[in-house]
Amino acid sequence: MKNKSKFYSNGMINIVKDSVKFGIFSKHNGNYKRIKFILLIFIPVILYYCSKKSSIEDKITGNWMIENMEYLDTDYKDSLNYNMFFFKKDSRGKVVKVPEISHYEKELSTWEIIKKDDSYFIKINSNNKILNRYLKISFIKNSEKKLLGAKFTSDSLVIEAYKFSKDYLLDGINW
Repeated sequence: MKNKSKFYSNGMINIVKDSVKFGIFSKHNGNYKRIKFILLIFIPVILYYCSKKSSIEDKITGNWMIENMEYLDTDYKDSLNYNMFFFKKDSRGKVVKVPEISHYEKELSTWEIIKKDDSYFIKINSNNKILNRYLKISFIKNSEKKLLGAKFTSDSLVIEAYKFSKDYLLDGINW
């Protein structure tokens, strides 16, 4: 019995060795160079684009202090019950705690990052009609106050907010 099982295991090893030797990734196959070239090109490109979107989401995730807010050319900062956004990713997905604005209650809404051309947008899905929209994201640095922030803009809404950052210099490297 021992010899029989040894034969089967050696036979399987030889089959695996032969399939690697003469298979799709074999140097004996004419496609080897093409496949190697495709893998060398596409893997870094895919990794780059995946990490880029992730880094934008990482920049957005966290606590933000709203410095200025204008809706339809009217200052709304004084209409905020509290001037904070809380963006996070958890078991419910990507959620943002939207502040109470005018007659809209504070609520938990969802958000997502969308890339269009060379620009990034945040889509806030909210019952609050002021905030329920696509906002273009422009990251800003305030060197004087050592703050990292962003301007979120649409045709009718402009929000300037600064993120609570642990380390302005370290976090600001790729801002």
